[in-house]
Amino acid sequence: MELSICRRLRNGVVNTPVLMVTAKGDDVDRIVCPEVGADDYLPKPFNPRELLARVRSIRRRTCDAHPTQHSLGATYRFAGWTLDAGSRQRNDPACRTVELTGAEFDC
Repeated sequence: MELSICRRLRNGVVNTPVLMVTAKGDDVDRIVCPEVGADDYLPKPFNPRELLARVRSIRRRTCDAHPTQHSLGATYRFAGWTLDAGSRQRNDPACRTVELTGAEFDC
């Protein structure tokens, strides 16, 4: 299913970075994911620090190559999560609100 979502994102010419985090760790999966448009691939189980390093790496590559202007008042939503850029608050799928520190927000 992840592969079909990634294909649809890329066929729609969306510049959203994609990091596949999956339980599939076979060589075939590691080869196919980048071919369908994933920017990186991380099999489970993984070290959370490695995940953070890979996300930062993707952001450096994609944000520098495709600069965008984000509105401070923008709200971003994904899979039940919400990030309000203006107030630096995020809500999880259970509707719990967490105010992010400057460092957390800037990551």
